Amino acid sequence: MKYLSVVLLAFSFLVACNNSCEKPSGEEQVVNADVVADSESKLALEGMVCSMGCVSAIQNELRSTNGVAFAEVNYEESFATIKYDSKLVSEAELIAAIEGIGDHSYKAWVFEEANEEKSDSLDVELLETTQEPQDNSSSSN
Repeated sequence: MKYLSVVLLAFSFLVACNNSCEKPSGEEQVVNADVVADSESKLALEGMVCSMGCVSAIQNELRSTNGVAFAEVNYEESFATIKYDSKLVSEAELIAAIEGIGDHSYKAWVFEEANEEKSDSLDVELLETTQEPQDNSSSSN
């Protein structure tokens, strides 16, 4: 009987959580309609270990930040999209808000910077593998 109660409780928790985590498809959820969003940032994220707790913690922190009109976290691709009023909050403050959550286990940076760093390292690797050794010996006839 206890086992059945535990299973039913766990099942009802999962169903309720799945229903509450879904957002209507194709609709953007505006957090603060009073904020005039004049900027949008895509921040790369590191340190998320779960799709519900971590995503919720970051989204809630961003959404409660003054000047944020919209915030959404994509767990699978590890980034956050934030629309905000740049007169009220800066990109650096958004990053600081994420990195200040809980035990400071999250890291955030501008997504383009992340791509540039990866691109630079790939360019160096590609250059190193395509360069042929130069023959330094001089040929005299």
